Parts: sequence; structure tokens; C-alpha cells
Amino acid sequence: MRLIWFVFIVSTPLYVWMGETVPGFSWLSFPNAGKIFSILSVFDLFYFFWALKKLYSPALEAIHNQPENLHAARHWMNSWICLCMHGEL
Repeated sequence: MRLIWFVFIVSTPLYVWMGETVPGFSWLSFPNAGKIFSILSVFDLFYFFWALKKLYSPALEAIHNQPENLHAARHWMNSWICLCMHGEL
């Protein structure tokens, strides 16, 4: 998990640098592009918090209650990976 967080921390400034230096796409220059991307960002944020509440929190509680249960451990790991990968996208 530390590797994933390290990659996330390193890749964020690279994404910013690429966004500032690479020329824009011509198909992104329509009048409502900013509004559409803002709306998509809000939906993405809602999805993250929904997944945190519906997937990760119950899995974390199950792994605390039954640490020897392999199914609970797999569910917790999968939900954590989904949240981490969501942060990367």
C-alpha cells in the first residue's frame, strides 16, 4: 500500500506538469467544456464517498469483528483497492 501511495504522490505533480505543458485537444474547446467537467468531477466525488460508505466501512467493520475470516479480509482488501485505484483515475 505504501507503494501505491508513493506512486500517487509522485504522479500528481506529473499530471499537473503535463496539463500545463502539453497543448490542449481541439475537441475540448467547446463552450460548455468547463461546466461538463465540473459536473463529472462532482459525480466522481459522490461516487467516492458512496463507495467509502457502502463498500469500505462495512468491510472494515467485518474485518475488525472477524479478523480470521478470509472472506471478510478479501472484501476489505478489494474495497480498499477500489478506493485507491479510484483516487488514481
